[in-house]
Amino acid sequence: MSQHDEFNQLQREYQLWGELDRDRPWEALLPLLAECGGWSGVALSDAQGQPLAQLGWPEASWAKAPISDLGWLHYAGSGGDFLYRALEWLERSWRRRERDRAWASSRADVARLQSLDRLLVVLEQLSSSLEFAEQREIALRAVQAMFPQARVEWTEDPQRLPAQVTYLKPLLLESPALLAVPLAENDRWRASLLLHSEKTGAFRRGDQDLLCLLMQHWQAVRQASHTHSLWMESQAQLLHSSKLAAVGQFAAGLAHELNTPLAAAVLAVEGGMRCLPDRWELAKTKLEKSLQALFRSQRLVEKMLYFSRDSQSARESVDLNRCLQESLELCGVPAQVQTGELPPVWGNPQELGQVIINLLLNARDAEPNGIQVRTFSDGPRVHLEVQDQGPGIPEEVRERVFDAFFTTKEVGSGTGLGLSVSQQIVHAHEGALEFEDAEGGGTLFRLSLGRL
Repeated sequence: MSQHDEFNQLQREYQLWGELDRDRPWEALLPLLAECGGWSGVALSDAQGQPLAQLGWPEASWAKAPISDLGWLHYAGSGGDFLYRALEWLERSWRRRERDRAWASSRADVARLQSLDRLLVVLEQLSSSLEFAEQREIALRAVQAMFPQARVEWTEDPQRLPAQVTYLKPLLLESPALLAVPLAENDRWRASLLLHSEKTGAFRRGDQDLLCLLMQHWQAVRQASHTHSLWMESQAQLLHSSKLAAVGQFAAGLAHELNTPLAAAVLAVEGGMRCLPDRWELAKTKLEKSLQALFRSQRLVEKMLYFSRDSQSARESVDLNRCLQESLELCGVPAQVQTGELPPVWGNPQELGQVIINLLLNARDAEPNGIQVRTFSDGPRVHLEVQDQGPGIPEEVRERVFDAFFTTKEVGSGTGLGLSVSQQIVHAHEGALEFEDAEGGGTLFRLSLGRL
């Protein structure tokens, strides 16, 4: 080889070395590699023999040399000194490429973990908000932060969806780069989240999986919110139905309570009218008694209306003794009452009154005579006990006493909601409602609440 040829060879090898150092694609390097080696064909394959790049079609007559444990160099021609230099350069470039790929992959994994961290925060925010518009803004801000180079679009109009996008399936396109993920409610399309990018292949399958997870969680939150709303409505209806059932149970006693002062008022008015001409003072006295009786009737009606109306969840400081006294006046159940000095409790007076009335009505139904009511405090708790002299609760039904619609009364005499709803009210007040056999027979129910 002449000096001129040697110089050209060194120049070509130097160029090849530079191209390898810049990690040019294998396909772009093969022509220069073949020229340097004087080969009519050259190819690269991985360690398993799968082709990576080729110039010409490898034939059985081609020679091959291992590039360490990374792959193979296939060439058509003789090896020579250049072959060993080429194998060393190819190994060095190959390992650098693998290191760069591993570094890029680790950076992608870190970015994925950061996206997952942000996603977890978003999922928590979505769960804490029940308004759809607020949830949508949270989701859009989070997605834009995850994909700052993308144009994020939200649409609830199917006419604005790109032609390739389906309603209930995600879509990932490389060119033009598009990622579309739907939000469904009750197996129906509600909206779609669209990500656009001018960069080809800007989105990966992992990005689609992340957004699908976000949408699926959002869908679950929406469904849970709807179910919770329905449950709250049904609980409110159940509470009100139980209250009206209690009103129906003590309606006869209330009619008697109203009839007594009204009859007294009528007699007082009639007597007063007869005394008006010549006994004015006596007429005034009778009319005042009549007015007092009417006021008493008015208070009874007001209490019944207050008890019957649909209560809300507002809480206030409640005097349990006063609540007991009003309940006794309202339902007209005769009882021996022993009240102790009580601190106030925090609760809804209507709901607590409903619990007390249910206990009084159950005691009256068990045995109308000998009902005893006691209130007392033992430090952090306030207690109200209602004891009857009835036959007690049979052992076989004790576990079902607080079940909804369970009753031991005759058909038409009870709804089976009183104790079930009462227990729910007491639990909502962070209290306890328990029962036990009373000394001497009968049953004792105990309502316990935390003091204010």
